Amino acid sequence: MRKKRSYLSKIQAKKLGGIVQVLKNKEPVDEITSSLKNSGLIIKKEDLCLVTEKGLEEADRLSILAGIMVETKKK
Repeated sequence: MRKKRSYLSKIQAKKLGGIVQVLKNKEPVDEITSSLKNSGLIIKKEDLCLVTEKGLEEADRLSILAGIMVETKKK
């Protein structure tokens, strides 16, 4: 029996890609940056973009949905 594949929507993929870019010290394109800032997933301090706690949680959630990360943290 095949495992059901899970795909991200275009919006979810852009969101995850933007967060990953910020984590790699690169700034995403303006459209994605403003979307992530409005959602509270990143903040801009001086010349740096930083991922918030909410952004890290969203990256984890989207990674699990995409099948990239299969283990979850135990709280």
